[in-house]
Amino acid sequence: MTQYATSGKKMAGDRAVWLAVAVALVLALAALFATLAQPADAAVAKVGPTNAANGYPNWYQDSNRVRLGLCIGGRFCLATLPDPTKPGVVAANPAASNFPDESFWWAGEASIDRPGGGRALLVLAREAAFGGSDEAVRDGDQVSFSRVRIRVSNLRVGATYTVTHPYGVDTFVAENDGTGTNTGEINFTEDVGCALSPNPASPGCNFGDALFGRVDPFLVWNPAVSPAPPAGYVGNPNVGHRVVGSPNNTNFFRITGPDAGGKGTGVNTVQTSRFFVQGKLR
Repeated sequence: MTQYATSGKKMAGDRAVWLAVAVALVLALAALFATLAQPADAAVAKVGPTNAANGYPNWYQDSNRVRLGLCIGGRFCLATLPDPTKPGVVAANPAASNFPDESFWWAGEASIDRPGGGRALLVLAREAAFGGSDEAVRDGDQVSFSRVRIRVSNLRVGATYTVTHPYGVDTFVAENDGTGTNTGEINFTEDVGCALSPNPASPGCNFGDALFGRVDPFLVWNPAVSPAPPAGYVGNPNVGHRVVGSPNNTNFFRITGPDAGGKGTGVNTVQTSRFFVQGKLR
């Protein structure tokens, strides 16, 4: 921080000048701290206005300026309305609501077929859900978050595994899965978003909190690989496809470590580049 030294005489004559300098410094520091408190791509990654009918943002925009709305209904969305013949609405009384208990602005999943069998699953999402204690579809309980979930079974207990995916590299020590077979597993979920509702100290949700998660930018189908995504969408969640968009240029899901292919296989690396992606353009 810059320091200023003054004499009594000079300060008496230039009080207004020094007051202006002090105010300017305070404003500059406030702007700096506000910048540091924002996501790295806050100027581009944005959240849209709240929809009056359902209480969620109309859209999220990533750092590549891809803007997606909640995807509900139709062949290319994971969520559907409980009653598709009626408008989607979230009411104060859950009995009057017509809305899925979870839905997605964006979602991407990848799984690996391993020689030794067992699950190897990567789940990525920008998700909408309800954070009340009963998780009911109730107005005021809307929450949003970015999710990174990794679940792998049939591993060596105590062995170290490195998982590389589009949004980072994570290292785990496999824990006993509790089946009594001395078999290890990874069970990891990272959700970054607004606090669960209701919160008496801070009611409601700051939907901008989800921008601090690792899911940015959104993965989209690789345009160099046919077929093209359905018109108006970034992919089809029913069709595995190669993707682009990883900020690390790691558009794959890879597990490396002892018997990563399944306990007893001797296969130490398994990988896939096929993702099942959902996202509706706005």
